[in-house]
Amino acid sequence: MIVDRHISFARLLKVMWKRLVIVALVAIGTIVPSLLLKVEKWNVGIDLSIPLVLGTALAIFLGFRTNSAYERWWEARKLWGSIVNDTRSIGRLFKGFLGSVGEHDRKTVAGHVRTLVYRQAAWPLIFSQQLRGRDRLQGTEHLLSEEERLQFAGASNAALAVLNRQGAAVRQAFEAGLLDVRQAIYLEETLSKLTGHQGGCERIKSTVFPVHYTYFTKVFIWVFLALLGLSLPAHEDVGFFSVPAVFVIGWVFFLVDGIGDYMQDPFEENRNSTPISTIARTLEINLRELIEDQDIPEALKPVEGALW
Repeated sequence: MIVDRHISFARLLKVMWKRLVIVALVAIGTIVPSLLLKVEKWNVGIDLSIPLVLGTALAIFLGFRTNSAYERWWEARKLWGSIVNDTRSIGRLFKGFLGSVGEHDRKTVAGHVRTLVYRQAAWPLIFSQQLRGRDRLQGTEHLLSEEERLQFAGASNAALAVLNRQGAAVRQAFEAGLLDVRQAIYLEETLSKLTGHQGGCERIKSTVFPVHYTYFTKVFIWVFLALLGLSLPAHEDVGFFSVPAVFVIGWVFFLVDGIGDYMQDPFEENRNSTPISTIARTLEINLRELIEDQDIPEALKPVEGALW
């Protein structure tokens, strides 16, 4: 997610330069021959109303596509906002409920709380890496036991396996008398909410943005630019200034199109994606501070103006 308020045109150029070169070639290839052949004298040019109508329709289509991509990005961000709230809540509940028992060994209870909190801190990290196709257990050595890491590594859905293990631990704590019925139900409901948030993220990840939106948007932009390049020399007394005009118009259309490309897949690793790695680290810090842990890591900082 971009947090820098200043747009780097050098970075934009680095991303778009190939497409801009093609736009320039299209502008030159359609306009210069028309000017050299003086097609306006032969009255064979394309009427300017055709690219204008197409351009208007294309602008509406681009706006709809970009809004649809933004809705996917915003839904992903809201789901991870809910993950933040419920993860903090369940960490606080683990400490509050288990820390209130009076007739059990305090050291044993503290060990249970630490294990539960550490495992819960590992869940956002595992899930974020699972969404991005990385090694799911990378960086969890300090949060999980070797036995747990082996168990989760063998699961097809490691993040779900963590939540399942948390549910089993809540049930064991209830059977051991560390939790009453109301507390156990409350914790299980919070785990169910986290499972629902995970399912929402997986739905976005597994649902491909309609391919025809992306494909035909690009096709229509190229057709529009070609028609514009063929119509301007024949009907507008702008001469070779038509070339930079078509180039700038093409750059604007492809810039808007590129924004939609980056936002339609909010869990991919790009500068516009939802900063799930940063959120996972923040949750680890929050949970470990909750139990007054030591050697807490630092929050992730922006890299070249973006959080990942």
